Amino acid sequence: MAKPNKYAAAALRAKLQTDEEYREVISKLTQVPVAQIEALFPKEADQQKVRELMTLVNSATSRNEQILKLKQNAEKFGALTIRLLALL
Repeated sequence: MAKPNKYAAAALRAKLQTDEEYREVISKLTQVPVAQIEALFPKEADQQKVRELMTLVNSATSRNEQILKLKQNAEKFGALTIRLLALL
């Protein structure tokens, strides 16, 4: 029988807090209400891609490196980017 993970509750709280923070950041950047962001990206996989894209864009790397990484991940971020840009 597996032992209960004593960190599971803390991990869940951290995940929920991170999810809420990402929704607020997207909402501020796009001037779109959090509820609309949640409706736009209801799946956890899409939310993870948004976080990855935000990390890439906000990274300390050069503009050329950011562009290269976006090109390398065009399929991964393509549909997501189109949905985000449609809000602007």
